[in-house]
Amino acid sequence: SSTYIRLALTAHNEDETSTALALTELSPQQLTYSALVRADVVLLSNVASLSPLQADQMNEFVSQGGGIILIPGSLVNVDQYNSFLLPKLGLPSLMPFEKRKAPGTSLSFEKIDFGHPVFQGMFETATDIQREKKGVESPEIFISTRFTSEKEIRSIISLSDGTPFLWEKIFQTAPGRTSSSRILGFSVAANAEWSDFPVKGIFVPLLYQTILYAASGGSSLIASPSVAVGERIDI
Repeated sequence: SSTYIRLALTAHNEDETSTALALTELSPQQLTYSALVRADVVLLSNVASLSPLQADQMNEFVSQGGGIILIPGSLVNVDQYNSFLLPKLGLPSLMPFEKRKAPGTSLSFEKIDFGHPVFQGMFETATDIQREKKGVESPEIFISTRFTSEKEIRSIISLSDGTPFLWEKIFQTAPGRTSSSRILGFSVAANAEWSDFPVKGIFVPLLYQTILYAASGGSSLIASPSVAVGERIDI
């Protein structure tokens, strides 16, 4: 399940000019607090389950400003997620995964919130955004996750059945911090069995921008300071 993700996140580094993401791959057993403190974003892709201790550590990680991205898969133990990780993160429970067996019952993109900060940088101008609204090629989705409730999350991209494809939750960080953490999730696995999303043109930029947005701790929503030409600005 990490193959498409690995390819997507290294594609931006081939020209030697793009900002590189420092990507570290770990097994679920290696996801310890010492590993978390060195990360800005944790992407869980097809992770079967996390222990109660790891769930507590993920809660601490996000409360300190870390970002989390959840990507499902066939290994995910829904009961374990609903018992430990999701409650710790204030997320609703997952429903069991079901494959759409009848021909012609696959899902596709229905609504895209192009005003969301995750799309900043994907399109250069308002004209580009208008063009993309008409021309985004939707993946064909055969299996997707569903929540028992959607009250705690915001849908960024919704599917033709009304369920979220890409969603986020604003997590309240520790007292004294000026920004909020972001938890985001996709409803499909990063493989060709659940959908053809990993081979669509939007996969690489959307995954890349989602990681950058999760790492920003919401700082992209804060107005940039006024600077003069030649002055240094830290982003």
